[in-house]
Amino acid sequence: MIGLKASKQGQVKIKQARETRGWTVRYEDTTPLKEASKVLIEQHRMGNNWNPNDSRWLRDWEKLFRVEQNRDINAIKLKVLQSQQGSILERIENLIDAGEILAKDISYGTWSRFACLTTRHAIKARSFKAYCQILELDWQEIVEQTNLSPTPLLQGEGLSLHPPRLAGEGGRGGEVDSHQDWASSHPPRLAGEGGRGGEVPHQDWADAPDVPTFFGRDAELVTLKQWILEDRCRLVAILGIRGIGKTAVSVKLGKGGIGKTDLSLKLARSLQDEFEYVIWRSLLNAPPVTEIIADLIQFLSQQLSTDLPDRIDKQISLLLQYLKHHRCLLILDNVETILEAGNSAGKCKPGYEDYGQLLEKIGEVPHQSCLILTIREKIDKIERLEGKHKPVRFLQLKGLEASEGRHIFNEIGDFSGSDDEWKQLIEFYNGNPLALEFAAHHIRDEFAGDISEFLRQGKPIFAHLRELLDWHFARLSDCEKEILYWLAIHREPISVANLKDDIVSSIAKERVAESLRSLHNKLPLEKSENRFTLQPVLIEYITEKLIEKVCQ
Repeated sequence: MIGLKASKQGQVKIKQARETRGWTVRYEDTTPLKEASKVLIEQHRMGNNWNPNDSRWLRDWEKLFRVEQNRDINAIKLKVLQSQQGSILERIENLIDAGEILAKDISYGTWSRFACLTTRHAIKARSFKAYCQILELDWQEIVEQTNLSPTPLLQGEGLSLHPPRLAGEGGRGGEVDSHQDWASSHPPRLAGEGGRGGEVPHQDWADAPDVPTFFGRDAELVTLKQWILEDRCRLVAILGIRGIGKTAVSVKLGKGGIGKTDLSLKLARSLQDEFEYVIWRSLLNAPPVTEIIADLIQFLSQQLSTDLPDRIDKQISLLLQYLKHHRCLLILDNVETILEAGNSAGKCKPGYEDYGQLLEKIGEVPHQSCLILTIREKIDKIERLEGKHKPVRFLQLKGLEASEGRHIFNEIGDFSGSDDEWKQLIEFYNGNPLALEFAAHHIRDEFAGDISEFLRQGKPIFAHLRELLDWHFARLSDCEKEILYWLAIHREPISVANLKDDIVSSIAKERVAESLRSLHNKLPLEKSENRFTLQPVLIEYITEKLIEKVCQ
């Protein structure tokens, strides 16, 4: 690889052309940098046949542009997305004109080395040619022909494959991150780019469940893809009661299924070609965070990084280096296993607090990757980072619609019932895919597929479904359980004031509003204006629990 520099005669021509345009080699004169940036962006557009609204302008942002004056790269990309004026390319050019971004390899340093008369230094060929073009000079007449200087920085005529240093990467406000020294002395051992330019991405699905079929969730998949591909979110949590379909969605964005796990799998499978690395891991058995971090680093380094630091903060820093240098999709399933129950819900169990630090850093620190979590309730460490225009988002899964729920039954057997009966059946179980699957097997085996007869004889809480709900009920505080009992007794929407009148415990009375907020994160409460109630299947379940409690 070689760099180019001007001959002595070429320098004279550069000076004449520069002065004709009134351009200087002063730091505050940014016009040449802006014009050269536009030249390189246009060359990239034509060379790759991109249209002005091509989503790859945003997807490959870190390869194409560098941010000026420590500006927030994600805030700038968000500005491009939110603007309604012109094409994506026109918005980018406006940012160049405003001095917020420049093309990669265009800087005051390269311009001064190109245009200065007193010294002659080689710069990258693409920068040299761009500067010649904005001065309307033939680069072959400007370049020194007999003494081309080698430079290890030159990456060829294409745009650099390595992302720029993101604003804020070394800490807030330009401060040096406390882990930076270790990470600098132990850089990631990058084992090839992978996954782009037609190469097969590196994937490790471990023991991810097979999801051969997938029903509904089209709107959720669209939203998740928007967040991950267009908004470039760093962390996305798929929330919902067990059986609602989180994993299937995550794998679909990466396999195919019917629930939260199903959704995550479906999501991941559909996005796998957009990432260099894809890895799925389950936290079902609550492994220590150091085990998960080591597993992730070994995969991302292709088993080359085995010498990990002792301190957890340095391990996280090393993992982040990979997430910055590569476009990675990480999926952690069953994250609720590391969380406390009762009044401490949303907090990590003793011994698992470092998971909070890991998730917090992945959400806070700029990088080009994405972590998907499937979880039954929110984690307080990352809840503060979530927002409509922030790089951390939560998606609360709801039940399937009646038409989607019927597909589950069709996969299991033949069933008969009117449209109203189908609607009543699916709404009773709130469209929960796992509950509907239990119901389908029960109706097929006990009622020969006759939904009418099943509804006439009552809608039972199956043993499997009871086990599912028992897990959630066991995680509730006494105050939360008392509220559920009263909601089940009323069976109709009730106001907070009426709830306070019903509740006997003085402590529970004081905590009604707080307990309702907490319950809403753990169970799918129904809310209409300022009134609350339970979904039908929960009313029946909580009624059973109340009877058991009274009979004890």
